[in-house]
Amino acid sequence: MDSKRVNEAHPAYPVLIRQLSEDEAKILNSLDHQQFDYVFTRDYNVSTALFSGMKVEVDDLPKGGLTFPENIQFYFEHLDKLGLAAIRQQGNQEPLFNSTMPRTQIGVRVRCKYTLTEFGQRFVRACVGVTASVLTGGAGKDAPGEPRSLGRIGQKEMAITPHGKNRMIFGPKNDGCGANDQDQRGGHPQ
Repeated sequence: MDSKRVNEAHPAYPVLIRQLSEDEAKILNSLDHQQFDYVFTRDYNVSTALFSGMKVEVDDLPKGGLTFPENIQFYFEHLDKLGLAAIRQQGNQEPLFNSTMPRTQIGVRVRCKYTLTEFGQRFVRACVGVTASVLTGGAGKDAPGEPRSLGRIGQKEMAITPHGKNRMIFGPKNDGCGANDQDQRGGHPQ
């Protein structure tokens, strides 16, 4: 992050970056300036007066670039706990009725949107300038396996380091997260 954008920094950002999986970072990037529909239904049991089950009718979140698209619900639970993104209901639930008389409620339809929170919008705005090509799979100039500098957030130099087969570590350089640690300690990190 350059000095012109330092007002966009927040002390929590480096900690949040380290907690994100590569897929979660891609999801945040895809939600920058847009929302995606998520619509589901739930069955209603008249005798118990309880709703059960969940059938997804519409799920427009792009999943093509995700390593583990089957983990979307898990990712959104984590992103919600971090205060970055959520699946938010839009309007009232729509009651669903049977087609015979007398009409009885048999379920409900819930219309939602995948969206960034206000804090998530600020986080993405602050980070996207230095991370967009990495988060969307763009090739960097650094060699594979080496930390790729993402610029600065506040006083911390941020880097992304390949870590294992399908994971990247986002975090401050030389703090136990990146390959540069061996240079600082004279050996491999423990």
